[in-house]
Amino acid sequence: MNKKQIVVVSLAIACCLAADSMLYIALPIYWKEAGLSSLWEVGVLLSINRFIRLPLNPFIGFLYSKIEIKTGLLIATFLAVIANLGYALGGRFWLWILFRSIWGVAWALFSLGGLLTVIKCAEENNRGQLMGTYNGLYRLGSLVGMLLGGILPVFISFGKTALFFGGLSLFSFVFVFFMEKVGEGERVPQKPIVIKDLWLRPVLMVLASGFIINMLYRGVINSTLSLIITENFGLEIKVLNIVVGSTALAGILQAARWVWEPFLATRIGQWSDGIRGRVPLLIGSLLIAALSFTLTTLKVPLIIWIGVICLVMLCATSLTTLMDALASDVAKSTGPVSVMTSYTIANDLGAAIGPVLIYQLINLNEGIVMGLIGSALILVILAITWYQNNKRDLAQT
Repeated sequence: MNKKQIVVVSLAIACCLAADSMLYIALPIYWKEAGLSSLWEVGVLLSINRFIRLPLNPFIGFLYSKIEIKTGLLIATFLAVIANLGYALGGRFWLWILFRSIWGVAWALFSLGGLLTVIKCAEENNRGQLMGTYNGLYRLGSLVGMLLGGILPVFISFGKTALFFGGLSLFSFVFVFFMEKVGEGERVPQKPIVIKDLWLRPVLMVLASGFIINMLYRGVINSTLSLIITENFGLEIKVLNIVVGSTALAGILQAARWVWEPFLATRIGQWSDGIRGRVPLLIGSLLIAALSFTLTTLKVPLIIWIGVICLVMLCATSLTTLMDALASDVAKSTGPVSVMTSYTIANDLGAAIGPVLIYQLINLNEGIVMGLIGSALILVILAITWYQNNKRDLAQT
């Protein structure tokens, strides 16, 4: 029943997430059709929902200690439907700010509610596997959003595309209504929040790593891939003698990750449950990710560049699965709500800062290249830090 519960929650989140993922592909290209007046507004809109979540996350954590997880997810679904249907209205920047802010509240409820469901359902020997299952399934929403978000606007306009995804989010109500009880009582038992616990080395490592990985992947790569393709290869690209738009190609490349995610994330989580633990896998993934970020800056034929982007996405699957599992390990021993609330804040802060930084760099000469090389260096430093931390822990055992 525990795995079934995680599947239901994941699919409910996926239906609402699709509209948000669509924006990362379509909005950087169709911003005029969406009623915006300049490209900097795109960076703000792709970040504002995350900045909204930052002050809200502590309140959301407190809320989940008082209400049932199912109630929180129902509230999230209601807000998400309003936001997703609102994207079809567009028209003015302030309306976009409003709907993206509403989505920020909804995602805060979804994100923490989903993670707490996994923590409550999982055991010590399958936490990584179930976290991988959760990550893989809810990101099917990103598969649909990014794939169709790159294709539909070409044929039916941006507004109708947004309306389609707003309708899709209504299916989340079906999944949430049929949620079963997680176990004996659905509220999450919360230990008293002790601020000094958040300064423990294991907690700080998890928070800092979550911030960095989300800044580089959710913040930089997700929000600029279609723009990078347009700059390097043009608005129309010939792939295997078929001409596709840059947004369509970006959608296909990002959607590729969500195709393998349900299988690979579960497998990576299962490997990390083994005797060697999660840290060696994390260090290896960070180093490969750094290499792949560097390779994206090379002027190579399109087919090779696509292979490099697929490597970037493979590393994203590994890093997010391992970090979520490590965070849940720490949370289980320290305090589920307080640690996971702090973890979601760190993730959201990184994801919010990423688009703002990269869209500022875009205005500079070779700004995107500078951003990608800098990202690779950050990943190498993070890998070295985890190696030193793991070496210290092994010496103490």
